Amino acid sequence: MNRILLLEDDEALGRGICMALETPDCTVTHSGTRRQATDILQSMVFDLLILDINLPDGSGLDLLQALRQNGDLTPAILLTANDLELDEVTGLEAGADDYITKPFSLAVLRARVNARLRRSVPANQDRVELSGFIVANAGKFQTSTLFSAEQALPRSAIEAINARGGITESGAVYGQTSPALEYVTEDWFRQNRQSFYTPKEMENLIRLTDKNEAGDLAFSVQLSGMSAFALDHLTVLEGNLSALYEPGNRNIAAVYAEDEYGNADRNSHWARLGDTVTVRYVEKFEYCDPDTGDVWADPEDIPDGVNWVERPVKYRDVDYTVAALVAVPSALSYRYYGSDEFILNDQTFVQDTGTDSIMYYAFDTTDESNADMETFLTDYTENVNPELDYESKSTYAGEFESMRTMFLLLGGALSFIVGLVGVLNFFNAILTGIIARQRELAVLQAVGMTGKQLRAMLGAGIPALTIRAAQRRTVVERLRME
Repeated sequence: MNRILLLEDDEALGRGICMALETPDCTVTHSGTRRQATDILQSMVFDLLILDINLPDGSGLDLLQALRQNGDLTPAILLTANDLELDEVTGLEAGADDYITKPFSLAVLRARVNARLRRSVPANQDRVELSGFIVANAGKFQTSTLFSAEQALPRSAIEAINARGGITESGAVYGQTSPALEYVTEDWFRQNRQSFYTPKEMENLIRLTDKNEAGDLAFSVQLSGMSAFALDHLTVLEGNLSALYEPGNRNIAAVYAEDEYGNADRNSHWARLGDTVTVRYVEKFEYCDPDTGDVWADPEDIPDGVNWVERPVKYRDVDYTVAALVAVPSALSYRYYGSDEFILNDQTFVQDTGTDSIMYYAFDTTDESNADMETFLTDYTENVNPELDYESKSTYAGEFESMRTMFLLLGGALSFIVGLVGVLNFFNAILTGIIARQRELAVLQAVGMTGKQLRAMLGAGIPALTIRAAQRRTVVERLRME
């Protein structure tokens, strides 16, 4: 999803530009003043800026210069009625990527915007380099399942890693091991589940799902607590993470999924900046038959074939404010999809969930220590604690190199086969030509040409042979007819 900020004080022109540029894959935020645009830029990140130069409260050119001085390299197109060459040069030297003079065609503007977006990496999705090493339970790397307390990384492993030395930065990612719910609208519930159920099954699922006083449906939620080092490796789509670095606050980041091109899927989460998320931490459930009203305290007591609803009876509700929308690198994610995911500060997570199970331990080392740490982790996960495993930049590079080698082998084999087919076709053509010439010579002998004449003809060339043979054959046929 591409996001464009349009700064244009002409309301009618602004509406026309928005209508021309907005598509299912592109949204346009319109601002009429420089001050309003400045406020928007402080809370949102855009892929392209379209700035009018002459504004009631300043200049779009001054805004662009201020952004460039602060290190903001978001591509920008300037709109202006000034058509002097000097104005265009000034705009481009100030950091603009394109310059369009009024009046202009909306079709031309759309074409230039599309060209600029194709050439630029989305500013809101700059990739943060992954950490050097990630250690976790081997099952967490090998299967896409929910995290459990049995998969928690032991503190002794972290202590052994830290004792090795050479670590420059490190941090933990805590995983949720206790039940937690959120309550969502029926529309979102249906949207999230519709791929897995038929319409009839969906209606029955909704009937058997617990609801709160507002009629919203219970929905499982995935929470993770991240230390500052892990937070540094998130991709911020909107907002900022500064509040999540402070322990004990009630700010949260909503995790958005990405498509195969690395673009955030805006339909993968309901939460937006500033929304309130109520998480229900459940300590005890009861199980109720919605048809008869019968209640059981333990799911093992439920008779076979009975419909039942899981309903929390002992719980704590905690409200959080969405401070940022983020994408999480796969290496630090749950690696399991199907529930809404949120991120808390690590200490806030431990305090609110009552669990302190570490899902991942990530860290960087000095260049001189990388090889030693790789050797240590290989031995540690194979011999000392085989329940654990690790990933590193070296393992990623090795996997990429093995895949590259596989493609090279496949490409080489296909090239050999294609070459072999070409050689066989060449010899087949030669052999076919020889057989064809033999048949032609046999025909010439059949019409009475002697060996001496054939040798003379071949010496003179095939074209002469063909002409003379045709002439002689015509004479012979005429004599036979007489």
